[in-house]
Amino acid sequence: MSVVAPVWADETPTTDLRVLIDISGSMKQTDPDNLRRPALKLLTGLMPDGIHAGVWTFGQYVNMAVPYGQVDADWKARARREAQALHSRGLFTNIEAALEKAAFNWQSPDPAYDRHLLLLTDGKVDVSDKTQASDRSRRRILEELLPRLQRAGVKIHTLGLSDGVDRDLLTTLSAASGGWYEEARDSEALQRLFLRLFEKAVTVQTLPLTNNRFVVDEKIEDMTLLVFRRDGEPPLNVIPPGQQVWNEADHPSTARWHAEADYDLVTIEQPQSGEWLLKTREDPDNRVMVLTNLQLQVDPLPDHLLRQDELRLSAWLSDKGQRINDQSFLELIDFTLQTDNPPDSGPSSYPLNAPDLDGVYQRDVQQILVAGEHTLRVRASSPTFEREQVHHLRIYEAPFVIRLDKQPGGHYRLHVNPVTALFRPESMQLSLHNSAGAPIELNREGNAWQADVPASLTGEILSVDFQATRQDGREFVSQVQRRIDAKPAGASLGEETRPDSSDADKRSEPGSERELDWRWVIAMVVLTNLLLILGGVAIYVYLRKLRRDVLASEKKELEL
Repeated sequence: MSVVAPVWADETPTTDLRVLIDISGSMKQTDPDNLRRPALKLLTGLMPDGIHAGVWTFGQYVNMAVPYGQVDADWKARARREAQALHSRGLFTNIEAALEKAAFNWQSPDPAYDRHLLLLTDGKVDVSDKTQASDRSRRRILEELLPRLQRAGVKIHTLGLSDGVDRDLLTTLSAASGGWYEEARDSEALQRLFLRLFEKAVTVQTLPLTNNRFVVDEKIEDMTLLVFRRDGEPPLNVIPPGQQVWNEADHPSTARWHAEADYDLVTIEQPQSGEWLLKTREDPDNRVMVLTNLQLQVDPLPDHLLRQDELRLSAWLSDKGQRINDQSFLELIDFTLQTDNPPDSGPSSYPLNAPDLDGVYQRDVQQILVAGEHTLRVRASSPTFEREQVHHLRIYEAPFVIRLDKQPGGHYRLHVNPVTALFRPESMQLSLHNSAGAPIELNREGNAWQADVPASLTGEILSVDFQATRQDGREFVSQVQRRIDAKPAGASLGEETRPDSSDADKRSEPGSERELDWRWVIAMVVLTNLLLILGGVAIYVYLRKLRRDVLASEKKELEL
């Protein structure tokens, strides 16, 4: 990934965040305790003053729960009240109407705004008792609404709650718009997933937490503490410098304390400089978010990467929007990258390379990240202050997964599932050929392909050709070959691991899977031995003839 030019604070667009919450009747089963209420309170409580936001609820109809506008104390107070009124009485799940209402003025791009839409639902598009009407609504979302939102520069972040959710629709909306998709196993995960989606939409400055301790410096104007709790844990105590204890019942007027069953959200104006302590269990999702002019800036990082993609991280400090390049100041600061999933034999903290005169610290990080989901923490630490930015990233070992199932009757079914988040879904193309080059029919269902392979092709090698456009606009072409072998039903043929071909050249797959054929091994051994025997016989005959010729020549010389 090429380095992106720094974004200055005074040029940073205003965040425009619109939230859509499903209140259909099925939520009575998927969210029986209505944990959407505390989750929405957390989300709106974290929103910094000055951004633009609005909240809509939808079932059969769409309601503007919290009017769209600039976030301030009054807006947040109304959001808390409306969150408490969330219910599960909607008759249908009209996702199309909800998207239309929330995007009411998103007709074209506007560089003054960073646009994000967060959609929570537990089901599928359902607008009528007639299936055809719902199918038409779903098609309009993908064919009309999604392209319009793409053109307007909107990132759609989706959160699916339940096994019955239309995963293909939600992942397509997120992937095509450069957004993020999450799936909640149960409603208890909603608060933490809302935090993750919030951090995708809003860039905030945070302080590192080490053993539940953090250091506040004089540059910090306000701070917000988000502390998660589990069932049965005691209430949160906050200890500022000086050892006095704050809690929900006893805290100064400069602190606003909101407590839910699973978390505390505490906002403190003009916090005292020095070391603070949270008296509670440590949790990786706890946050100390601050308002300050001394900020850690990080170049925009991708959300999804292939394992072999290059990734260069660039970070710097700014004060009142101006990048700091004073070398005497920077010599006192350590820039590091903290990873939560390091390789087995490596540290979890990596230093960023010292800057040149521009004050930008960098590091190539692709070699230290394995496939999987990561939380990256970029930190700037000095004897007098600390800053941190958190980024969530998914790394994939392969661009798609191939699976082969043996079917009753002896034929096979081939499944090809591309990683939708890596590509623009509308650009994906796939073809399948046998070893003679003849095409095999593929059927596309959403963002996956299937093919029925006859038993007569057992033992042959099939070629899968995949072509798509990456989210950053690069063209991607890959070819992988797989042998059709008699394997048990559901056997997996593994994942494609070919490097990304940004210049769209096709190369054969190294290390394609092939089973060893012992008949060929035996034949080669026999042939080799036969050749050795024949060679030995030929050498023996030649030497005997040469000896006879020499003896005959010597005998003739004696007679002379």
